Amino acid sequence: AVFMQGASGDLSINKGPDADHVIFGQALGSEVVRLAQALQPVEVAEPSLKVREERFQFASRSNFNNPLVRGAYSVAFFPELIANFVDEYTDGIRPRLTVAVLNGELGFVGGSGEFFCAHAIRLRERARIERLFFFGYCNGYHQYFPTIEAVAEGGYGADSQVAPAEVGAGEKLMNAALMWLYELRGKL
Repeated sequence: AVFMQGASGDLSINKGPDADHVIFGQALGSEVVRLAQALQPVEVAEPSLKVREERFQFASRSNFNNPLVRGAYSVAFFPELIANFVDEYTDGIRPRLTVAVLNGELGFVGGSGEFFCAHAIRLRERARIERLFFFGYCNGYHQYFPTIEAVAEGGYGADSQVAPAEVGAGEKLMNAALMWLYELRGKL
């Protein structure tokens, strides 16, 4: 079993009457057992695993060299964490993207941040692959990657304080992932 934190940068917990984590866990566990009972192993004639990984560089919407900005972040988060951000973001926001294709039909995409769910949904729609798994929070953490629409609308996870990468960075990463998914399958 693998716990997978997907593209959930714009999703929050249910604070309504059914917010009990125990009930949610039991429902999830029941569904996992139901699905596991239906699995049938299949021998793969020509197994393959193809992977591509790269770091990208985006301009920052926040000036981490400004002592007032660093101070505000230190109050909101942990001072030690902000020192790491300042060091990490010296040359801009540099997220890592990893794409893998297993046996030509199972895709994996990992990004080093909290991606809004529309990124993963659109990628899955456009990739035309049997199955696609999106993993957020992989190989580092470069904060939120909202959609362009979300930045225009404003709100949680879309402002420059928690999403410092330039507007459109998430779309650029998803477009790269899309190209790689096709290239790794020999379609481009």
